[in-house]
Amino acid sequence: MIGTERRIQPAFIDIGSMRVHHMQGGRGSPVVFIHGLGSSGYMEWRHTLEPAAARHRVFAPDLPGYGRTEKPRARYTIPYFARFVERYIEDRGLRSAVIVGASLGGRIALEVALEQPRLARKLVLVNSLGLGRPQVRMAQMAYGLVTIPRVGEAVMRFARGALGWASPRMIRRGGSSRALLDGRLSQRISIDRKVIDPSASSVRRTPRRDGEVERDQGPASADLGR
Repeated sequence: MIGTERRIQPAFIDIGSMRVHHMQGGRGSPVVFIHGLGSSGYMEWRHTLEPAAARHRVFAPDLPGYGRTEKPRARYTIPYFARFVERYIEDRGLRSAVIVGASLGGRIALEVALEQPRLARKLVLVNSLGLGRPQVRMAQMAYGLVTIPRVGEAVMRFARGALGWASPRMIRRGGSSRALLDGRLSQRISIDRKVIDPSASSVRRTPRRDGEVERDQGPASADLGR
């Protein structure tokens, strides 16, 4: 048990002028985990990092404005977070990595793979924003609300409280119909720039053509390679 605890360690690093908190550890091929809205590297992936670190070198940063990473005055957009992840990967000295993203983190991972495909050796999407056919306007309104200072914190506190009294059945019913609730969903998708809604919210499935980026959508326990 002691050896397992030592495998993953928290640390602070500097990316440009920003102080960034992340979790790291393990040996092997690199895997970068990107958390979702209202979470952090540790909170999102605390049950995944240790098993993954048995075979891989793992990284789980807190995105800007989340967790213990600094909260710069900036527009927290998908491209902004994607540029942060790209810089994070490069600053770690990695030529490429498996990128795993959950929810909002999945949409950020998609952006990285589309804009800098050389950095994404494999892509694992877990209940990712950007897949399916969501109500775009409602998604934009909800995201805009939680990015307002003080209002966002209040909304997230309410959401955390609701999870305390809501039943598992109610939580599942409120999730996306494509959520990975039982860990069995695995689907191959093809993506390119023209099938992604630039406002952040949807990717349509299309037949794969030569030159397109092809990635796996599957549970976090998917084979990450060697």
